[in-house]
Amino acid sequence: MFYEAGSRRGKFHITPTRIAAFVVLLVLSLVGVYPFIWMILTSLRERNTIFNGPFIPTNFVFDAYPQAWQQTNFGEHFLNTIVIAIFSLAGILFFSTAAGYAFAKLKFPFKRTFYIMLLSTMAMPATSLIIPLYLQVKSLGLLNSQAGLILVYVASMSPFST
Repeated sequence: MFYEAGSRRGKFHITPTRIAAFVVLLVLSLVGVYPFIWMILTSLRERNTIFNGPFIPTNFVFDAYPQAWQQTNFGEHFLNTIVIAIFSLAGILFFSTAAGYAFAKLKFPFKRTFYIMLLSTMAMPATSLIIPLYLQVKSLGLLNSQAGLILVYVASMSPFST
């Protein structure tokens, strides 16, 4: 028996409902993108025209970028962000994959209890964990370090990705 491929395909019909949905989504996307466009255009203005100039500047000024790069150690902070993101992601992937495999394939005592405990950590509000996390990181001597931040990121995100 042979089946004809694509036999269920029909023509795309333009209906008033589709047009209304498209218009609503277009407006919502413009509302979401507007702050980013405004931020970029504001960064390219002259200082005296930030609030009273036209929306699109007449001439673009790039002087603020080198100044911000040098005064704020942007390169160092960007490198720190990349390092923290890479190691946090690697840790989250490792522990989440291992925990997911263990819960799915292995049989061990108290498996259901551990799984319920893991799920219950997702119900805890993050604000209730700030002080205990701070005290734990402080007791480990990892305050103001990349390792402490990575540890907190991995510990707090692993339950959500298991």
